This record gives sequence, C-alpha cells and structure tokens, in this order.
Amino acid sequence: MKTDKMKLFFRLTVLLLLIMISSQAQTKFGLSAGYVSSYQTISNPNVASVRAFDSWAVESKSTQLSGVAFTIDLDHQLSTKWNFRTGIGYVQKGQIEEIVNQEPRGKRYTAAAYKDELNYINIPVRLNYSLFKKNDFSISMGTGLYLGFGINGQTSQKIFEHTYSLFYTPPQEYKGSVHFKSSMSSRDDYPYKDIVVRPLDIGLVTGLAMTIKNFEFFFDYQLGLNDVLAKIDMVRPNSNDEYSNARIKSNRSLIAGVRFWLFKFK
Repeated sequence: MKTDKMKLFFRLTVLLLLIMISSQAQTKFGLSAGYVSSYQTISNPNVASVRAFDSWAVESKSTQLSGVAFTIDLDHQLSTKWNFRTGIGYVQKGQIEEIVNQEPRGKRYTAAAYKDELNYINIPVRLNYSLFKKNDFSISMGTGLYLGFGINGQTSQKIFEHTYSLFYTPPQEYKGSVHFKSSMSSRDDYPYKDIVVRPLDIGLVTGLAMTIKNFEFFFDYQLGLNDVLAKIDMVRPNSNDEYSNARIKSNRSLIAGVRFWLFKFK
C-alpha cells in the first residue's frame, strides 16, 4: 500500500516537472530557512510508552520540540494565479514525551522525560494560489503533499527518582540512538534508551506566504498522516510492549521562515 502511494507521488512529480519544462512560463529557484516547532500526536495517551520503566506508568504527554529547516525550492508559474512548487530539503522534527506515573495511593508525578530529535530529507509538492498581487508585493496560499525520509537523529532521557523524602535527587540522564526501521523483532534487541522509528513520514502541507521582491516570508503547517511508531513483532508477555503496538504517532510541524529567490528564467 505504501509502495503504491510512493509510486503515485513520484509519477505526479515527474509529470508536473515535464509540464514545466515544456512550458514557456516563468520558473524560479531559491533557498529557504526556517524555525520548526514540532510534536507528535499520541492516539492513546493512557497507554504509556514502551520505554516506561515500571508498572506505575499510566499516561504519556507530548510537548513541543524546536528545530530548523532548510530547503532548495523550485517554483513554476502555471497561470496568473496558480504556481506549482516543489523542492528538496532538511527538516528537524520530533517531540518531548513525558511519562506520568501513579502511586498506589493515587498521586501522579512525572517519572521520565524523553527528547526525540528526528532528522528528515523532505520533498514537498504543492500548488500555490495568489490572493493578492501588486507590483513586487504579493500574498499567496498553498496546499499539497510532502514525503519525508528519515536519515538520523538522537534521543535523550531524564529519569526522575521519586522519593518520599524532602531531599532533592537529581535526575538520571541517558543518551540513546535512533533506528529507522518499520518494525523491531523484539524489544530486547534494542537498549531501553534507544528508539525505533519508521523511515517514512507522509502528510499534507499547507501554508501562507508574503512576497516582497525576491524575499518571501512564510508559515507552513505539515500534518503527518502515517504512523511513525515502529511496531514490535515479538511482544513480551506482561509488559508495556503489547499496549505500545496499539498506539499511533504522527508528526505535526509548524515552520516559520524566509525564502530568497536566487534567479528566474523562462
């Protein structure tokens, strides 16, 4: 199913590029850079992460993670109102996930915090519509699809020791690796501080931009549609693994940045 979607994605991209080459309309190339605020949705937050280290874990919370994005952009004018845009770039995504424990007496507390930084090669394909244009100033909006390929990343975690005393105990800190795989044969094959993430990130992209001469200021929102949480093939009995497979995670990202159009040609 995913292979068919990828084939359709690339066929549409090649078709649009051929139309651009054969057309006499204006085409321009540029570079963009931006700030990324991302997080991951959790379909069942009441099922704790597979990395939860004890049976008191009852909930997961995902919060924002900051990153950067860089893209080489290609824009082709289809008509006076419509433009086709694509490119290839680098984007940082991920999340900060907190594991909430509950004591037998009912009190809840944050037991661990995991910071997952995931790096992708990103290929967007979109159509832009011009809302307003006068001289060198214009406002446009666009929507389309993106395809992300996981390349590397890092994860770090803080384990908070919960005690009944008044003395402060500093958190235990660990660093682990990110493995881009669709599934893992068993959780025992990876250290508990590592994470396994599916290599493809597919979703929708929409945005708004304001162009002044060769500069474009933009806001883009990427809505991930596929599950990026790797599944566990061999589930250990009496563990969190069986519940983790029921969870679904997808990437969400807001990108604010600036684009500079280097040159144009017909």
